[in-house]
Amino acid sequence: MRFAIVDDEEVFRSQIEKAIYKLCGPENVACYLYADGKSLLTSIGNGNRFDAIFLDIEMEEIDGMSTARTLRDNNNNTPIIFITSHTEMAMDGYDVAAFRFLGKPIDPERLKVVLRDLEQMLYKETSITVQKDGENIIIPISSIQYVESMDNDVIYHLWNSGKSNELQVRGTLSSVFEKLVEVSTDFYKIHRCTIVNLKNVKRYSATDVTMECGTKLTIAKSIRSKFRLAMFDFVKKSGHSI
Repeated sequence: MRFAIVDDEEVFRSQIEKAIYKLCGPENVACYLYADGKSLLTSIGNGNRFDAIFLDIEMEEIDGMSTARTLRDNNNNTPIIFITSHTEMAMDGYDVAAFRFLGKPIDPERLKVVLRDLEQMLYKETSITVQKDGENIIIPISSIQYVESMDNDVIYHLWNSGKSNELQVRGTLSSVFEKLVEVSTDFYKIHRCTIVNLKNVKRYSATDVTMECGTKLTIAKSIRSKFRLAMFDFVKKSGHSI
């Protein structure tokens, strides 16, 4: 799991980071630290995705509540855990659908409960809905091997119980990518025409990836180094074996 920790006091950033690593284990989680809301928003704007954000409410320049509102206004639904020493401010968090609240100083037992609830929410089967011929079709994201664009359509390549299936619908790859990253950080655009599910990568080289379904896909030359780093980070933090 990938967590962002946003607090303008270094001592609290460090305290939360150490507590999370102690409870989850450094092999299962990665923490990214930010001193203010602006740096977090910039990071997300540059393409970084997180499974949850631990966000201090009281900060200089851009406070936590304003940061959360900006995220929601940009259709970012990442779970937010607010951190505050003033519990009366917690009510405002419902306006931005806060996941949980933590008081300062951090109570390890309370943090343990929050992390447990967060893990249960994140790892339940997540699905997306696509429309085809007037019907809504539910696709579990774990079944998605890759998605490719073809003319004015996108094709979902699915893999269930050892059987492959394709679903071709009208749409753009960019809109599909936006939909996928709202519910999971496991998707990566390896080419202007291709999105892969990192969880379903069987092997990869400097130039291509092979999916569990057996299909080999080319990685665009311009992003090969970035993909290699993203795959390394994914394998390290998720425990996924290739």
